[in-house]
Amino acid sequence: MVKFKYKLYNESCMKRGKEVKITPGSKDFYLSICSYVKLHNKLPSAASIGLTKQALNYHLRKLKIEGIIQKVGYGTWEFNQKNQDRYNLKQVKITPGDTSKQVTLFTSFGKIIRGHGMIVTFKIPKIPNWDKREVYLERKNIKFKRIGSNWRGQSIKIRDFKVWLTPKNIVVYYPKGKSRYAETAEESERYLLYDITQVIKTTENLLKVSIKINGEYKFKVSKQHYAKIEDNLARHYRRTGEKLVIANKGGI
Repeated sequence: MVKFKYKLYNESCMKRGKEVKITPGSKDFYLSICSYVKLHNKLPSAASIGLTKQALNYHLRKLKIEGIIQKVGYGTWEFNQKNQDRYNLKQVKITPGDTSKQVTLFTSFGKIIRGHGMIVTFKIPKIPNWDKREVYLERKNIKFKRIGSNWRGQSIKIRDFKVWLTPKNIVVYYPKGKSRYAETAEESERYLLYDITQVIKTTENLLKVSIKINGEYKFKVSKQHYAKIEDNLARHYRRTGEKLVIANKGGI
């Protein structure tokens, strides 16, 4: 197990210089990062903790999404105690990267909505040589698959996300089996869109292009699914084997 090499600050012992030897992904790991930001208004470096930059960013991203740590200026960060209390950080114990159980960092009794299956279509501006993107992919040894004749595009993989490059759009598919848990569908949607936006930024860097139009991403959500976890009605239908049918004036 990787241990901290840096002297961070445990939430229960804020005395400076107290060494914390904990495993990345544990509750004390995140509390220590929060404490460090609270005291120094900056993020710890990957080298000082003994993790790779990619591994540290993986954990920091969770805190950023929840608003527990927030950037307030160039290289300056602050700790948001209110959001830490809201997401009940102290009661969380999970293993980093554990997607098999589909858990997230701040799972709590309040997070009963599971968002998944999102598909987002991004409109792209006129990009020089965009019609020659397949040549670029081949030249840069970027793996791709040609997609249907109607789309006339290429499919690439970014962080397990399927990304379609088409003449007028870029379409991002949220990976099957990956979910975002939240208290409401709106909150879950925000997390899903955050992940997809990060994928788009990686795609832009990979292709050396910008798809922003007037400084903003133009997109529409083509598909999204939300489920209420351990719902009593769902339990009933699973138990009885019945099928729920909902009808309105337009039909079933």
